[in-house]
Amino acid sequence: MQAGFSALDIVFLILLAVFIVSRFMGNQLPKDDKKSKKVVKFPEDVIKEVEKVQKEQKKKVSLKHLEGLSGVKLIEQADKDFKKKEFLSGAELAYQMYYDAINDKDEDTLEGMVAPRHFDEIMESVETLESENKKRFVLIEKIENVEIVEAKLHGRTAIIDVKYVAQQTDVIESEDLSEDDVEKAPSEVVSIWTWARSIDSEDLNWELERITLLS
Repeated sequence: MQAGFSALDIVFLILLAVFIVSRFMGNQLPKDDKKSKKVVKFPEDVIKEVEKVQKEQKKKVSLKHLEGLSGVKLIEQADKDFKKKEFLSGAELAYQMYYDAINDKDEDTLEGMVAPRHFDEIMESVETLESENKKRFVLIEKIENVEIVEAKLHGRTAIIDVKYVAQQTDVIESEDLSEDDVEKAPSEVVSIWTWARSIDSEDLNWELERITLLS
């Protein structure tokens, strides 16, 4: 018997090894793509459907025919996603959420709710109190009323002023005091919160621009 392996033997062993490894890994041997015209790509109708949805999402509402409208009716026509009842429900929930975040020093929640300038003002106030070993507590006893007092467009940004009337306690105490230790009686607080949102944005969340205390 002739010693050693011929070139043909080596090729055979390589092919055998590839076959065994492929079967062991649970894969089939690759087919000759030259004999097939199939390629991996999105079907043409799927591509067209995606492009259609993208165009619909980016389509802007013309404001020319809205010149005679004002207030909530203007916002409803300019922003088809706007629903007054849903907006007011969200605004009421946001009132409690805002002050809970203040109490907990929850920067992530606040940053997601308020405009950058207002966020910086909040954090500056928190840092000032911390330097004095103090903190702020705002305890909401009851939200008595939530209503839209003004709604307008500034360019393509919807701006809505919401008036809140609430019974709440707002105190500044030492850092070691807990919410349960606050003994001050609640009082009526009336404030205007200004909310803003681009009417072209796919994000339905509103951003708190500022808070104006009336009493």
